[in-house]
Order: sequence, then C-alpha cells, then structure tokens
Amino acid sequence: MGVINPGTMMLASAAVSAVGTLHNMKAQKAALSRENVRYERERKIAALDAIEQENIRKDMLNETLANRVPNVGDDNAPVYNWECRYCPYKGTECEGL
Repeated sequence: MGVINPGTMMLASAAVSAVGTLHNMKAQKAALSRENVRYERERKIAALDAIEQENIRKDMLNETLANRVPNVGDDNAPVYNWECRYCPYKGTECEGL
C-alpha cells in the first residue's frame, strides 16, 4: 500500500468542503424559496381577512342605518313629501317618500 501524498489529501479535503458548501447553498436557497411562498400566502390571507373585516363593518353600519330610518307614521317621521326636506335622514339613509 502506498503513502498518500499530503497535497492529494489537501486537494481531496478542499473538494469535499466545496461539495458540502454547494449542498448547503442549495438547501438554503430552497428554504428561502419555501419561506417566500409561505410569506406570500400569509400576505394574501391577511389581505382577504382585511377585506372581509371591512365588509362586515360595512354590513353592520348599513344594518344600523337601516334600523335608524324612521317608518312612515313613527314619531318624527315624515308623512308628506314636503316634510322630507326637514328630515335628517333624507339623502343619507332614506330616499324619501
């Protein structure tokens, strides 16, 4: 059996180190890609949640406004068209008589 040259050992060590570094770089690139996909998914979910919350808020506001509009015959509700000019709900929550 022959003696291994120290230069050959150094070259083999450098090659193994380079292969290991390349493998680590590929693994880090794949992990970063997965993290970017996760981040984008969470960002889109957050945007959809914000839209959903805004729609819920608008629905609640519309329901509140609908409940505030007086019906004909209620106290302080207009009975005739001309009274709509003085009604605080005209044009905002009510289209008039």
